[in-house]
Amino acid sequence: MRKLKFHSYSFDRDSLVAQREACVKWYRTMLDLIPREPSVKILDLGCGHGHILSYLREKGRDAYGLDINADSLKHRNLKGYFVCGDAHNLPLRDNSLDVVLAFELVEHLKEPRRALEEIRRILKRRGILLLTSPTPKSKSVNQPNHISIRRREDWVPLLRGLGFKVKIVTYKYPIQLGV
Repeated sequence: MRKLKFHSYSFDRDSLVAQREACVKWYRTMLDLIPREPSVKILDLGCGHGHILSYLREKGRDAYGLDINADSLKHRNLKGYFVCGDAHNLPLRDNSLDVVLAFELVEHLKEPRRALEEIRRILKRRGILLLTSPTPKSKSVNQPNHISIRRREDWVPLLRGLGFKVKIVTYKYPIQLGV
């Protein structure tokens, strides 16, 4: 079986399928918050291996991915739907997207505020940002690539100060929303 190498990890194809299924299951509730209209343009920012992006494309969604590491998507058939770029300086037009997904991204950024400003710039007036990030109490907090870990009490005012309306804040993963 052919193995694929990403960063310092190596995965076989079965492992990648299992990862994708776990990733989609983890974020299913948040993905269900995306409006269903076919014209909705979605960016998976920091899309990594493209698990969420490929899921959205298979569901017929107008979704695109952006990640700083183009190598992580070599195994995916997402040509034309992926852009290599930096979250601090997004190569996208103002007011061009309806939804931005930033799942487990901001903790990896040197300047998360700058990235959030960029997200605000590219989102349409009533656009939606779906963001997740570990907190100082999270099990994954001590990873060396987690350089911007913040408390909820820090993220919410920052987001509001940039013009975002914060609607859901929870520490529970996977997220379970009540009706």
